[in-house]
Amino acid sequence: MMPPISRRCKQIFSLAFGRGFGLNPDKPDENPMSNPPTPTPPPIARFQRVRVDRFPFAGFWNYASACALELLPRPDGRVVVIASELADNPGTSVTNAAELLATDVCQRFGIAPERLVWIEHYEYGQDAGIPRTFDLVTFHPPRAARQARPASAALGTTMERGDAAIEKLFANPTWHRMQAQDWAALGLPPRPAVHYDLSER
Repeated sequence: MMPPISRRCKQIFSLAFGRGFGLNPDKPDENPMSNPPTPTPPPIARFQRVRVDRFPFAGFWNYASACALELLPRPDGRVVVIASELADNPGTSVTNAAELLATDVCQRFGIAPERLVWIEHYEYGQDAGIPRTFDLVTFHPPRAARQARPASAALGTTMERGDAAIEKLFANPTWHRMQAQDWAALGLPPRPAVHYDLSER
């Protein structure tokens, strides 16, 4: 004859298979898996505009690099980030480090990757008086990376730095010069190309 299960065993069983994992088998509606949390906006959404004059990041081979950032949260939950190259950036450019930089910005500001709109700019003059444009950067992650997107990215919560799954979401970037209709689609006034004085280089 099997001995009766002690009260202590019942407590251990409950902790291991029930409330210990955040589950209540008696009340399925209270189980977090049956009611997934509603996506929440990132903390940056509290602001209309955030400007970071010098944002340090690790470039290639962890070389110290820096750029300027402008973050523009949109009413639909997207966050436009304009990453601008600085004339005195000692490391990797915003162009070459696009994947690394976008990952770092999402992690530091708690932005879900699918809500990020990444725009690139150079804040200093160049030869022949060619103006500096604003360019939309679109990332094309492989299907496997999209399917393996972590829950933290989907919910827009703060993500762990160095998360390989998130880093793979920012892959194969392409550049497109921003036009007036592109700015309008973001609910922002158009920004024409900028003529910087060469002395600012």
